[in-house]
Amino acid sequence: MIKRFATLLPVVFGVLCLTFALLHLVPGDPVDVMLGESASAADRTALKAQLGLDQPVLVQFGQYVMHLLQGDFGTSIHTQTPISQLLWQAYPATLLLAVVALGCLSVFH
Repeated sequence: MIKRFATLLPVVFGVLCLTFALLHLVPGDPVDVMLGESASAADRTALKAQLGLDQPVLVQFGQYVMHLLQGDFGTSIHTQTPISQLLWQAYPATLLLAVVALGCLSVFH
């Protein structure tokens, strides 16, 4: 069990690095999505500071990991709803889908 846990840590770290990199490599600016392209430069600068996007990438990654460890998944840039709330809303449907899939697996296997 200790060996499995030891191999889990690099995998989790790799997934964190990959998701962080993908979030930064996606074309477009989240500030443009949230404020629109017609926002003033002062509003853009203020939102970037609020989101921590004015920090160096390593600082952003550290904050990303710390927020995840605290259970803070952030806020949707489209709906301004906490991501954790969106996950809880989708949980019943996801659970139902998993149960049906497992049931189908046992029936057809």
